[in-house]
Amino acid sequence: MRKVLIAGMIPHDSGKTTIGLKLIEILKEKGVRTGISKPISGFNGWYQYEYLKKSVSMNLLVGEDLYKLHNTTNIKMPIEIEGPLVSLLVPPDISKLGWRFTYYDNVLENILLQTIIVRITECGQKGPETIHYIIEYNKSKLSDYYRGFLREFFNKIKTIKSSINSLEELYVLLNETGPSKIESCTKKLMETLEAKNTDLVIIESFNDAIAPTKLSLDADYVILVSPMRVSLYEGKKYKKAFEVIDGRHPWQFSTRKVISLLRPTISLELPPLHEKEFRKIMEKLVEIVLRD
Repeated sequence: MRKVLIAGMIPHDSGKTTIGLKLIEILKEKGVRTGISKPISGFNGWYQYEYLKKSVSMNLLVGEDLYKLHNTTNIKMPIEIEGPLVSLLVPPDISKLGWRFTYYDNVLENILLQTIIVRITECGQKGPETIHYIIEYNKSKLSDYYRGFLREFFNKIKTIKSSINSLEELYVLLNETGPSKIESCTKKLMETLEAKNTDLVIIESFNDAIAPTKLSLDADYVILVSPMRVSLYEGKKYKKAFEVIDGRHPWQFSTRKVISLLRPTISLELPPLHEKEFRKIMEKLVEIVLRD
């Protein structure tokens, strides 16, 4: 079973999911049995409200990227195992901040101050266990509508529920406890996909993190993405470069830390998504990753 890791060269809007979805589309057309893994993700409940509503209907926090990848692939696993850590961000209502624009700007620049709910699924011997954490410290900044909406969602979900009462607790959850817990689901996912005779797995990182979990580094190829540029690297060399700089927590380091240590197998200019040339470039990447 081949593994392709997709990571961003910039923190936001690099195009990872766009690339992943197009690769899956082409792989499916070629009859390749393709699974996905999106271990860590987040979405904005204001700008991506549709996916907050989908979360409510599913009784499970999911984001736009995870939802689209899950519904595009042809080898599906439970979505909470494909994406075991999801964070919901919602911008504050400025009136709840006393119309203090400097404070408002600070909140908008800090992901921790906008995080309202975190879902973590851990895969133990008794099966997957999901916990939804509500960030009490941040929910007071929300509009009355969103507080009511999220209260209904939190009351509706049937998984274990817990509270986070400080930014320090939230930081530890997202940077230490959470990534350690979801490693078990990454392992379970890969084992199950292998047993299902899956040909290839698309693993998507988050932001510009080197990788979302340690197991995600065991990739045959790595695709690094930025607007107008996509570069393909050998997985073993990528992992070795990370081991030079740390070797322990790839989710805490930017891809920029390893790019200077590597040379891509191929680096291609990207045209806009809906141009024919975009698909041709994706087909070229597929051709390379499927080589014997």
